[in-house]
Amino acid sequence: MWTTSSSRADRSVRLAAGAIVIALAAGAPFARETASKEPPVPPDAPRPAPGQPGGKPLPTNYEVKKPVELRSVLVGRVTKERTAAAGSEFLRSAKDPLFIEVTTAPGVLGKPAVGAAPLIVLNGQRLLSTRSAGTDKLIAFLPDREAIREKNTVAVVWLGKQEPTMTKEPLTFSRSDVKE
Repeated sequence: MWTTSSSRADRSVRLAAGAIVIALAAGAPFARETASKEPPVPPDAPRPAPGQPGGKPLPTNYEVKKPVELRSVLVGRVTKERTAAAGSEFLRSAKDPLFIEVTTAPGVLGKPAVGAAPLIVLNGQRLLSTRSAGTDKLIAFLPDREAIREKNTVAVVWLGKQEPTMTKEPLTFSRSDVKE
């Protein structure tokens, strides 16, 4: 048979013990969260993709291991054949537009990936209007003839991979070489 104690001391001990048990039970989830260094993630949040095993990165199709060497450069006025490549908006805002077309060593450009691009560099300035003009050819457009100096240098570099891909022997041309 159970005996019930009506003593106030026994009741306060039981209440204190119960409060401690409840406090420990309530604090357990917080203790786990503070021990974890990752922030809590909602259950419906997208999870990160699993890492690739092995550690060796996969090769990409735009890694150019050698410099982009040039065979020839052609500079001239934008003709009817090149107006489509230049774009109507560019031609409306251009004062005296010119094109610069370079031919590279065979197979150096390959098939560039979406995230990489070769750029023509004129007198140290990268021409962001550079685009492919066929196999082993690039073309860029200048809005004004005044960008051409008496002596000019032309090189090619892959965007994002400048040091190993910059043309080692840039080509030169003078203002009188511009085709009319």
